[in-house]
Amino acid sequence: MKRLLREFTEVADKEIDLLIRSDEHSSVVRYFAKEFDGNFVYLALELCDCNLRQLVENNMWATYNIPTHGHPARPNLQGDAGMQLKRALQQLVDGVVYLHRLGIVHRDLKPLNVLVSSRMRLKISDMGLARKLEQDQSSFETVAGGSFGWRAAEQILGKKCNKSVDVFTIGCLLCVDS
Repeated sequence: MKRLLREFTEVADKEIDLLIRSDEHSSVVRYFAKEFDGNFVYLALELCDCNLRQLVENNMWATYNIPTHGHPARPNLQGDAGMQLKRALQQLVDGVVYLHRLGIVHRDLKPLNVLVSSRMRLKISDMGLARKLEQDQSSFETVAGGSFGWRAAEQILGKKCNKSVDVFTIGCLLCVDS
């Protein structure tokens, strides 16, 4: 369940639209319903175990039968467990490629916005800052977007952005200290 202040109903509606457009891909979180209650709007989304940040910071690798090197940020990439993690990361990349084919630029990929469902499936979530490119559009102006520490250079500098902002962040997410 995602909760937003009612004043952000327009943002919620935009997010719903983008989630519905990308609903066919298994690496994008599923949207089910929207409800209002008092000062809040609620989005019913696919249930996931945790987000990528929690997985790493809380050393939850064992939940998915993935051993570590004794440090939570360093899962063991050998054997079947390593293949499971590599498949999950490939699914994440496939999800971003799918969004880009639809003309959707997420603009805020980060560990908090990558959910982990059962069997170590990574799901892209939180499309609140996403941008839908028009048919003939390849870039867009940006005033703000992305989260501190996860923004591409063009976002930080306020330059025209395109799909490469997501590619930059995917690179950051995939970076493993070997």
